[in-house]
Amino acid sequence: MGSPLVASAATDEALMMLICDGDAMALHALMQRYWRPLLAYAGRIAADDDAAADLVQQTFIRLWQQRERWSPTGTVSAYVYRIARNAALNERRARAARARRDEQRLRADSASPWTPLECLEEKELETAFQRALQQLPTRRKEVYLLAKEEKLSYLEISARMGISPQTVANHLSAAMLDLRRHLREMLER
Repeated sequence: MGSPLVASAATDEALMMLICDGDAMALHALMQRYWRPLLAYAGRIAADDDAAADLVQQTFIRLWQQRERWSPTGTVSAYVYRIARNAALNERRARAARARRDEQRLRADSASPWTPLECLEEKELETAFQRALQQLPTRRKEVYLLAKEEKLSYLEISARMGISPQTVANHLSAAMLDLRRHLREMLER
């Protein structure tokens, strides 16, 4: 795509057509156009301002990943807002499910003490997880730890590591796949 001035004057539909052709600058222009409104929108739905930036980032990642499937049947803004809405609703549902699981775990933990076997299994799982974590490539492990242990957003990790938010998302996704693969045997027991 040409200059930023041309990008700012382009219609949403023109930008989306360029995105469909793999033009990352057009994606950047669309992100600049919709980032703030989507941030407010996702924050209202998810009821979590901290998660809103990650949700908007996920929106544009999903838009880029699904760009070849886009068909101009509606407006680009409706398409982008629908992706953001679905991501925010999924986040809200996942948070509620985690809260229910945590509550159930808390009740189960207080209701009966762990058996020696359960303690052993927990310790084995933690050891296996730490081993799998150590096997991750250095950069991937760093992204994972910043996201999961320090609870940083993609943008915060991006700024800290000097990489793009898309690279952060790629590393995190790959780390999760690697960890699942390494732990599959342990988890299936």
